[in-house]
Amino acid sequence: MKRAVFLVVVVVALLTGAVSAGAQFRVDLDVNMPVYFGYSLNGSAAGAWNQYFIPVPDARFAWQFGRGLIDGGIGVRWFTFIIENFLYPEGYVELNLGPFTFSLNVGGFAFLEFGLLSSVLSDAGINNLTGFHTVILPDVNVAWRVASWFRIGAGVFMIAPFGSGIGGVLDNFVYSGYINFRFVIMTR
Repeated sequence: MKRAVFLVVVVVALLTGAVSAGAQFRVDLDVNMPVYFGYSLNGSAAGAWNQYFIPVPDARFAWQFGRGLIDGGIGVRWFTFIIENFLYPEGYVELNLGPFTFSLNVGGFAFLEFGLLSSVLSDAGINNLTGFHTVILPDVNVAWRVASWFRIGAGVFMIAPFGSGIGGVLDNFVYSGYINFRFVIMTR
């Protein structure tokens, strides 16, 4: 666990030192509401509409480059399920057209997981998710910019094994369609 925390701190420090002086620090605070869940496994697929209101908060801490038609950035994303938390590196690109923002986020490969569940699993001798994993986490989102600091959007979040022996990224994955509210905080 200590090695994983150290590794995340080192990677963030290296990325922070590598950015140009023109980059801006950005914090996104999201409230996501999954509306559909699905999976594809070895060619078969299934899905179902979510019948319950389950908000899933997340936050992104990133260095952003550009403030025009195309923005991009690198940072970390933190999902919390209240009793369990996941932190992983992520990069994103956004296309701003009129009042709409189209964004593509890709993260994964290394995780820091902490919370009640990981403590219970660790006490039981079961390994937790901290460390490197061959999983990528793409997220595609379209949002309406209500204000410079607030967006309402919808998107699809996916968890996919990268280069797995049973088919590869596009053969085996789970996904969730969601609507979200995003608060954007930028440094000037």
